[in-house]
Amino acid sequence: MIVFRLLLVLCTVQTSWSLVKKVPVQFGRVCAFGDFNGDSNTDILVQRGRNLTVLLQDNELLNVLEEGVFKNSTTFRVGDETVECSLGDFNGDTKLDILVSMKRRKEYHHSVWISTATRDSFVEHKLAVLSSQALAIDVDGNGWHDVLGFYPNGSMYCMTFSRDGSPAFDCNYLFPGFIRVEPYPGVPHLFADFTGDHLAEIVFMDTTTTSSGSYLTPRMWGRFKNGWRETPTVISQIPGEHQFVGAPMAADFDADGLIELLVPICRKADCKQVTEFANWQYTRGWSTNAFDLQVIDNIPCTNCDRNGTRRFEINKSVFIQPKEVALGEIKMASFFDLKEDGNLDILIEYKPFEGDTKFSFIPCDDKGDVTFLKVQVFTNICGKRCDPTSKELGSGVSWSGACASFSMSDGWGGSLKSASCQIPATTHRALAPPYVLFGLGRSPNFVDELTIGAPRYSDSLAVRQHTLKQIVPNSRIVVIPPEDGTHWVTRLYVTPSQLILQSLAVIALVCAMLLIVVAFLHYREKKEDRVERQQQSHRFHFDAM
Repeated sequence: MIVFRLLLVLCTVQTSWSLVKKVPVQFGRVCAFGDFNGDSNTDILVQRGRNLTVLLQDNELLNVLEEGVFKNSTTFRVGDETVECSLGDFNGDTKLDILVSMKRRKEYHHSVWISTATRDSFVEHKLAVLSSQALAIDVDGNGWHDVLGFYPNGSMYCMTFSRDGSPAFDCNYLFPGFIRVEPYPGVPHLFADFTGDHLAEIVFMDTTTTSSGSYLTPRMWGRFKNGWRETPTVISQIPGEHQFVGAPMAADFDADGLIELLVPICRKADCKQVTEFANWQYTRGWSTNAFDLQVIDNIPCTNCDRNGTRRFEINKSVFIQPKEVALGEIKMASFFDLKEDGNLDILIEYKPFEGDTKFSFIPCDDKGDVTFLKVQVFTNICGKRCDPTSKELGSGVSWSGACASFSMSDGWGGSLKSASCQIPATTHRALAPPYVLFGLGRSPNFVDELTIGAPRYSDSLAVRQHTLKQIVPNSRIVVIPPEDGTHWVTRLYVTPSQLILQSLAVIALVCAMLLIVVAFLHYREKKEDRVERQQQSHRFHFDAM
């Protein structure tokens, strides 16, 4: 009976009975996410005063008291102003470099900081003065990141880089027919697959000025054999006259396998209150919807005689903030996978009532045996182990604009599908993680098909697109597109689900109980034998007389 009770407790209690770990507070303003040291953990680039500092995530398995621990690494001075950062490999050495944008008056001064061979310092190369923050994307599809932006007169600035990180060639010739773009202030341009062909398009956020005001106008450019070409018939202007909009987002919001463009429409210029959303999809165009988001809980009902035993109730729970956060001002929030386990945690940046800007994390406790699929596409600079000290194959640098989509059955006769792109935005602190993460729910089914597209054009579909079938849930997949030919390198790392861990724990407990029972029986048998031998030795033998 005692054994049964122990097994019952072990099966019903969640695996969160481990020690509650403390999440330390970090100082600084978050600038970008990326893996700087090639250890498969996402690091953080922060600004502290006049300096930029790389914080390397601590992956010590023996650290049972804290999680979200970061160690200071490289620090270099950038200036007194607040800067914006974009990460990429600009010189093809498989090390993360930094594109820094610094606003002075109405213009943005740009420079690239190239990582040295030892990863312990950065070398600065000055770039142009532009009207808005420049993008760090791969324009020509060679695996090296380029810089794309716009001058104050609306003309394009496109620059590639040499091996030493210095500016090399102007790549404006890849955009034939380009006239001018006046970037809409404060919103990022997007680099994602909006047409469903797994080849990312660039959407420039242009400004249309009329007598009644200035309005956001998305302009889509698609990649073709001879470069980029504008496709004005694909996407049109947002219907209606909306002078105040927020930062556009690219995501598959309705889970139909196509990425949508979502634009928040605000009441005022500060965009603190969103009144509705303008949603664009390739197959149906624009639609405008107003949302009133409320959580309705399915809870037990004790006095519902005619309506069954359960009822729905609007969730009125209030998020309890730490004291320092509640007294201060929250500046930014973002998702961040602390333990690289597929559970997204929340990063909160705030300014306390007294002192400098800080940030910390709200860990995501395991709420059930949900599954995930994480896909990370590296640049194709090398297909083998580029850095002997790295745990990863390939360059270890995430290729912005790489897209993936999956489909699987949901167990109820339907199907699940979704699409997403890696690092769809790099400006205005978009803070996109350097991977694609799909939530698969509680379905234990295999992923039927996963299609990955590289951000480069090729007449051969096998060069720019690859398909994997029958993938185990809770998998992390590293993909390296071919440098030459059609051979894609893929590595799959499986994370055991909570059901497997609980089953192993139950089996281990049963084995331990059986060992205890066997040891007890063996001990009792030896004790009885010893008593019997003692009795035999003291017995009077009448036959001997």
